[in-house]
Amino acid sequence: MRYKSIEEQKQKFISILKQNEDLMSILDYVTELKLQNFYIAVGSIFSNNLELL
Repeated sequence: MRYKSIEEQKQKFISILKQNEDLMSILDYVTELKLQNFYIAVGSIFSNNLELL
């Protein structure tokens, strides 16, 4: 069994994520907000940028 390189694994992971239209919509929206250091958890967006508070 041949292990895939990190780059191959990364490309496969990205291709799987891109199949989720809802996730891609959320990522597009977050990009427009220009948040730094954000996390997506169960469809919610969290930012650890204290300047936003």
